[in-house]
Amino acid sequence: MKQDAQVESEVIRDSLPCHRAGGKDPSEQQGETEEDDAESLQSLRKAAEQDDPEALFELFMLLQERDEPGDDAESFRCLRKAAELGYIEAQIALGYRYANGHGLPQDDVEAAHWNRMAAEQGSAEAQYELGCAYENGWGVEMDTGEAIRWYGMAAKQSDSESAEALKRLGLDVDEVVADLEARRKRIGEGVEEIAG
Repeated sequence: MKQDAQVESEVIRDSLPCHRAGGKDPSEQQGETEEDDAESLQSLRKAAEQDDPEALFELFMLLQERDEPGDDAESFRCLRKAAELGYIEAQIALGYRYANGHGLPQDDVEAAHWNRMAAEQGSAEAQYELGCAYENGWGVEMDTGEAIRWYGMAAKQSDSESAEALKRLGLDVDEVVADLEARRKRIGEGVEEIAG
């Protein structure tokens, strides 16, 4: 019975304008990784041991590409650690994996959390995903105002999917972006006034 509900939920989700399940895993969008040989693996592991977030993410990608027994646990640890260290690409990849149940149990709350972490650092891709989450109530309370805010932030960076989402909501993209900029300016002036 629970499986039927999950399948139905996935069918509904795939039909929504925010096409999370139809997207690509961000880790696959990175291009080719170093050749899978003992030397590159050893070198990445050494850098990853020093909590180098980029090395952790590259090791995650290499292990995913290699796909040998035992690699899944190590690759997830690398991805999670890189995300925890603030590496945007790792946060996006972790959000994607939680949103789509790719190698992890599907968890909208975790997906929204990791997308928020990357979105707050300025990732247009994560801002779009967070807009989708708010628009549809995926892991957060449904809030059209928040969806518009995140779509607007991404659209300001020329994210075409966010611009389309705003249009779908019946909004003028330029007006939303201008409103966000005006709000940011007013907040900045208020902070200066308090500090002054």
